[in-house]
Parts: sequence; structure tokens; C-alpha cells
Amino acid sequence: CRIDCCHGTIHRHNFRRGHRDEMEPVVLESIDARPGQDPWQQVNDQFQPLYEKLLSEAEELKRRWAA
Repeated sequence: CRIDCCHGTIHRHNFRRGHRDEMEPVVLESIDARPGQDPWQQVNDQFQPLYEKLLSEAEELKRRWAA
């Protein structure tokens, strides 16, 4: 899987084993261009929590990929 912030959302891509294509991205949060606020701050605020979530799911993701 991969998490990125393209196309105005923070979203997760889940890939299928043995396929070059991916499943539909899962939107985790919309990136709002609020007046007076930097949208990159919203992205930066989500980085660490989402990174830690992927780390905590790593064994499960590996198990599902190998199944």
C-alpha cells in the first residue's frame, strides 16, 4: 500500500498481489484550502500518525500479500 496527497486528498492506495493495477484509492481526508491556512500544514500534521498506522499494520499487510 501507499499513502499520498495528490488530487486534493490524502488517500491510501492498496495494491493487489500479482497485478500491476491497483484497487480504488481510499480517501482518508480532503485537503481544504482554508483562508489563511497552509494546506501543506494539514498534510504535515497527518504524516506521523499515518506513518505509524502503516508500521503497526505492516505484519498484517505482509501476511495478506503472501496469502
